[in-house]
Amino acid sequence: MSPSLHNSKLEYLGLAVAARDFCKEFSARHNVEIVFRCDNIPTKLSSEISLSLFRVLQEALQNAMKYSGVRRFEATLEGASKEICLSVHDSGVGFDPKSPTNDGLGLTSMTERLKLVDGQLSVDSNPQSGTTIYARVPLNSKSRSDVRVA
Repeated sequence: MSPSLHNSKLEYLGLAVAARDFCKEFSARHNVEIVFRCDNIPTKLSSEISLSLFRVLQEALQNAMKYSGVRRFEATLEGASKEICLSVHDSGVGFDPKSPTNDGLGLTSMTERLKLVDGQLSVDSNPQSGTTIYARVPLNSKSRSDVRVA
């Protein structure tokens, strides 16, 4: 089994530590620079929210490394009173997110993962202007697995 499928740091140390450590490991493994910022992340988050945001971080950095054409990225994880926001930014080649040719599996999987925790994904990108992926998850989220059908 790949260690990236189950991250014990996420489970035992929380989202902030797991995300920071992932960025360090990713940076070293792929010889890229990642500036990671983290602020006000609650220590007790549901495992569904933590895992969803962690997987979006992984996918967004993989996509940025693969498609942006740059070697420096910024990732920010911020908690607010009612939500947690993740952003991953690169200043690379960018793309037109509305183009049908850019409806890839990565963006779709991030969107679907966030829907499971009532979250949203948005993309800010234009050709030659870089890309920023935004993920927002409400802290009062009910995961789809918590919903009961009577």
